[in-house]
Amino acid sequence: MKRIAILTVLLVFVAFAMSAYAKDKKVIVVNEPTVHVGSMPDVNVATMPHVNIDSMPDINIANTDLNPVPVIDAAAFQPFQERIYFSLVQGDCGKTGEFAVPLGKRAVIEHFSAWAGVPESQKVTFSLGTRLNGMLQFHVLVATEQGTFPQVMGLGPKAMFVASQPIRVYADPDTEVIFSMGRNSCSGEGYSSAVISGYLVEIE
Repeated sequence: MKRIAILTVLLVFVAFAMSAYAKDKKVIVVNEPTVHVGSMPDVNVATMPHVNIDSMPDINIANTDLNPVPVIDAAAFQPFQERIYFSLVQGDCGKTGEFAVPLGKRAVIEHFSAWAGVPESQKVTFSLGTRLNGMLQFHVLVATEQGTFPQVMGLGPKAMFVASQPIRVYADPDTEVIFSMGRNSCSGEGYSSAVISGYLVEIE
């Protein structure tokens, strides 16, 4: 019985000593273990954190007097919108219409739309003419056929063509902006119209 008690005390002492030794023992990993994660855990954020900015940083503009920052006076821009309309009679292979740019202002044209109705099987073209720095140039615009429409404006069935596109075209002061419509035949009646919009800029 005494032997069993002594043996029990001895085992407890050995276990206590090993526990104390293991607590103070440093463990060194000589290679990187591989960790496999079967699935990514869900992360829920209950509320978003607040971000406070105490002060805004200074903004410096590096332009010099020789290279100043452009300043645009919005009051100097005067919007405009002009409509041109004309009819075609037998023998007309095409027609033009125009409007005047005021003296002391340059026209900046930003959008063009037009339509035309001509006898079936005929084709049409649209162009816009402006004079810049004294030189007249015509800008060709895309006309798309829409099909034949019956009894348009009391002139019978007509093949309809339309154009609508943003552009950037300039016109000198005291000149004409010209809308031109042409067709591939001079027979029959028809009509055409255009709407031209943009703004006028003061010229010093």
